[in-house]
Amino acid sequence: MGRFEKLVMRLLSGSADSNFSFEELRLILLNPGFHERTGGGSHRIFYQ
Repeated sequence: MGRFEKLVMRLLSGSADSNFSFEELRLILLNPGFHERTGGGSHRIFYQ
């Protein structure tokens, strides 16, 4: 099982929701095909 699969399993288990870094959540969103749009500042928008 790779890193992505481990992250998804941890997220779906519901026991570690507050222990996710932004980069881990970003990896989970970008892997299945979401795109990331950055604006000014630190805001990010994920869309498909």
